[in-house]
Amino acid sequence: MSKIWIGSSTDVRHGDEANDALANKNDAEFWNDETGIIKVDVQRWKDAQKFESEGWLKHWRYAASDRNDIHKTGFSGYEAVPVDLGSVLEIGCGPFTQLQTIMEGRAISDVTLLDPLLEEYKQLPHCTYKDNKFRGYDTRLICSQAEALHGIENIDTAICINVIEHVQDAQMILSKLHRAIKIGGIVIFGERCYDGLDINAVYDVGHPIRVKMKVFQEWEEQFEPLYSVVPDFGDPLDQEHYFIGRKK
Repeated sequence: MSKIWIGSSTDVRHGDEANDALANKNDAEFWNDETGIIKVDVQRWKDAQKFESEGWLKHWRYAASDRNDIHKTGFSGYEAVPVDLGSVLEIGCGPFTQLQTIMEGRAISDVTLLDPLLEEYKQLPHCTYKDNKFRGYDTRLICSQAEALHGIENIDTAICINVIEHVQDAQMILSKLHRAIKIGGIVIFGERCYDGLDINAVYDVGHPIRVKMKVFQEWEEQFEPLYSVVPDFGDPLDQEHYFIGRKK
């Protein structure tokens, strides 16, 4: 694969320039051949959060969604999702949420949104919860790392889409997410998987976590599958996995 080094939204290097940068800064220390990168240190995560904050506030300020239509297609229009979502938790909701797309034609009782950059995102003109409510629903906003998720349980529907590659500790989050969902509750889960990645050829400051499919599949065994797409492994930077399951 061709080498790429991303140090910020305006510093993207390829080829020989990327190779020189990779010699000085890369994620090889976090890599495991079996699982990929499932955990990084606090500073690495903070670097990624700085990238996200600067990107949204300076460069993508007037966006109104974050790949929502792409994910909707990947989930086949969310046809496997029940009509009644009940109480909804979305972790890593970003400025707009994926819920705004999933909720179409469905019922919601209440919403919990969690993201470490919530307060910054509320400054964006198209943020879906900038008035501290999501679309008028009873809404709880939690400005926190997903790793700190606690005190939330009996959730009917949990959403985690395009989140894991941005976090500090993937397995901790997966464990806490599972715990928050009630028996019979639904998880809507979509993430990239990095099988085949050469960690010495890629550095992307905004994406510290690089999980292999094996980790997701083992976690998903705790759910009855309602929908699943395993990517054709080819381009390790473009392998999207989509899963909807009911907690056993």
